[in-house]
Amino acid sequence: MLLIHHSGKEDDRGPRGSSALNGAIDSSFVVHRDKESGSATISADLQRDGDASFIAGFRLVPIVLAKDRDGDEIVSMAVEPTEAARLTPARPRLSDNARVALDVLADLIARQGEVIPPADNIPPGTVAVTWSAWRSALDQRSPDETADAKRKRMSRAATTLIAKGCIAMSGGFVWLCGTGARP
Repeated sequence: MLLIHHSGKEDDRGPRGSSALNGAIDSSFVVHRDKESGSATISADLQRDGDASFIAGFRLVPIVLAKDRDGDEIVSMAVEPTEAARLTPARPRLSDNARVALDVLADLIARQGEVIPPADNIPPGTVAVTWSAWRSALDQRSPDETADAKRKRMSRAATTLIAKGCIAMSGGFVWLCGTGARP
């Protein structure tokens, strides 16, 4: 059986409605469309007994099915494969800790970010903040935690965000990239 459902207002929070929908899912796929190019990706969101790394690119193209009695074309849409690597999928699902850290970083960059000098691993025009500024801003959200707990939380969040392509770091600076960038 195939059930088609829409996501909620925040894609990373999953579909709206009853959680019973998720109870018997063997596979779940997510479709994201780039409004500018019309290209889209379909990727595995959940794969109970297999590899969840599937991603494919496509776009919908009009095709003429027939002509009616008046000679007007009857048009539908067909799927045309594209290279998924050229498309930017939506932000990945993140733990609450990583999501908070990413949101704090995005806010900090919006308020205090500065263009940093380009280097081998820093693209030209990169807007970033220092690691210490990010850590300080994140630490302020949990004033009652011990210093060790704050350090571990920050380390776990940064490791996750780098692995998922949301942020990059170099030379004491940290910035948003790929799936972490905000419009």
